[in-house]
Amino acid sequence: MNRADLNVILLGFGFMFVFTAFQTMGNIEQTVLQSITDDDPSFTGTGYTSLAVIYAVFAVCNWAAPSIISVIGPRAAICLGAVTYGFFISTFLYPSTWLLYVSSAVIGFGAAIIWTGQGNYLTLNSTKETISRNSGVFWAMLQCSMFFGNIFVVFVFSGKTHIDEATRKLVFSVLLGVAALGLVFVLLLRPAVVADLSDESFSVCMYE
Repeated sequence: MNRADLNVILLGFGFMFVFTAFQTMGNIEQTVLQSITDDDPSFTGTGYTSLAVIYAVFAVCNWAAPSIISVIGPRAAICLGAVTYGFFISTFLYPSTWLLYVSSAVIGFGAAIIWTGQGNYLTLNSTKETISRNSGVFWAMLQCSMFFGNIFVVFVFSGKTHIDEATRKLVFSVLLGVAALGLVFVLLLRPAVVADLSDESFSVCMYE
């Protein structure tokens, strides 16, 4: 397996694990936060507001993401973005209303750079002959995230109408571990090697 193909596989596994954690959180966030409010009325955060903050910041930061990636490179952007997803999940272990919204803004920024970095990095590791295949492999692996995360929640939440603290901490700890595993995979990404053949000259460039 050449470096480009290995990078695509590592990228797919990294995103699969990071988004298994995040998309599972997105699906259960409002239910979990309502249970937290039931246990502690001083907590007033809502999943709907959190998701609104995430995607509002995501939309705004997308305008700046290409400039950021031109400075730090796609690999660093992907790794930094993955860290913000882990940070967001970790805040649910010790819930706080203000921290919920701060972490929502942080992950919105992280989403902008991780997805812009992903598109750039996948392109750098592809040729016109392999771009369709590589995109298909990446997206197939990413979509597995919705399956594994939801299966886990079905078993843990089965028969529960109120999500108690012990169950919440179990779920968040597992999801944080899954996100950390995804971070390990993206940390293993190697610089993309891009061959440029023009006329009779041949050059190889390495991109961070």
